[in-house]
This record gives sequence, structure tokens and C-alpha cells, in this order.
Amino acid sequence: MKKNILIIVSIIMLFIVVFFIGNWHYFSTENPQIVVDGAVAIEEGQLHKNNIVKLEGKWSFYPNVLISPQESLDTYKDRRITIDVPANWHGSK
Repeated sequence: MKKNILIIVSIIMLFIVVFFIGNWHYFSTENPQIVVDGAVAIEEGQLHKNNIVKLEGKWSFYPNVLISPQESLDTYKDRRITIDVPANWHGSK
């Protein structure tokens, strides 16, 4: 029985180690956060194919509204939902 528990714990630990090794670039602090409160400033040097951008911060959403680039967002401020990302956006408002 103890041998089975040891095998199960070893397999779980192996999965955890493989997960963190495979995703080390996401958890590392080498990549600075370039998204601040929904505003992004991306320079050419940051556009590498393996570069991960964390989209954390306050973001505004306009559900069921298609806004053209020429329109002002202030026109739809009564429909705006602001949430913290990452978060559950279903049912907000």
C-alpha cells in the first residue's frame, strides 16, 4: 500500500515539475508587464514569436456593441463594464 502511494505521489510531482519547466517563461519575471490598465505599448523588440504578454489590469468591455475606430468611446460609457483581468467576466454589471 505504501508503495502505491509513493508511486502516485511521484507521478503527481513529475507532472508538476514538467508543467513548471514547460511554462517557465510565463512565470519568470524577465518579461516586464507591458499592459497597464488596458493600455499597451509594444515596441518592435518585444514582438518575438515566443514572447508572452500578460493582459493583467483593469479592462473596459462594451458587451453587444460594435464600435468603429472613428467613434468615441465616451458615446458608449453607459454600456461600459470595467473588470480586473484576470477575472470572471460573466455576470458583471
